[in-house]
Amino acid sequence: KNKTKKYLKIKNTKTITIPARETDTNVLEIDKEHFESSNRNITKSMAIDYIKNARYSVEVWDGEFERFFSDDGAAYVNIKKNTIRTAFQEEMFTDNVRKSLEVMKND
Repeated sequence: KNKTKKYLKIKNTKTITIPARETDTNVLEIDKEHFESSNRNITKSMAIDYIKNARYSVEVWDGEFERFFSDDGAAYVNIKKNTIRTAFQEEMFTDNVRKSLEVMKND
């Protein structure tokens, strides 16, 4: 776990949860304004899969948001509003995120 944290240079981070924070994906809706404007060709079901399969999650902005990282992609969730703000596929990961996921596969 400590090996993973050193790769995660994320601003406004409060807590890193390994494994990812439990979240009721049945209540989540899409934040249409942000999600659709990103134009990343991600569907709601893809974003839900990223959340369900996340290896870890990161709490940011005083607990308002949780970022979920899986091997296939990531989803950013507004916990207070139960909305998926954005999501993106694995090929958009930073090197730090790739390294952290690789460390977790080997731990």
